[in-house]
Amino acid sequence: MWCSLALSVSTASSKGTSLLWAWLSPVFTAFLLLKVSGVPMVEKAGKAKWGHLKEYQNYMENTNLLIPGQPAKKIS
Repeated sequence: MWCSLALSVSTASSKGTSLLWAWLSPVFTAFLLLKVSGVPMVEKAGKAKWGHLKEYQNYMENTNLLIPGQPAKKIS
């Protein structure tokens, strides 16, 4: 949603500073959700509640964080 709003501002305005501010918001929001308040907090709560279950550990190892579909790739 934030990226589509930034894109609409980008097409409506050609001023450099407004484009920077338009794209700064989705980048900052994504950073907060992925690194600060969203994903880390949910993962911590899930680990505390279900971390002892093998099924949950398997799920966490083999499920992509954001994009559904293909299994998560192992990074060597």
